[in-house]
Amino acid sequence: PYKCDVCDAAFAKCCNLVVHKRIHTGEKPYICVVCGVGFAYRNGLEVHKRTHTEEKA
Repeated sequence: PYKCDVCDAAFAKCCNLVVHKRIHTGEKPYICVVCGVGFAYRNGLEVHKRTHTEEKA
């Protein structure tokens, strides 16, 4: 397994470790083109995008 050198997390795939390390580094490669907010995970950006397109109550 691929082990995180900062915490006890371990992953079967290297790519999952790379994504996990963003927790420790603060890296946020997914940037909203509308407002500039950054996200560590693509899913976080996808959820956020809806705040710009959905009608406000």
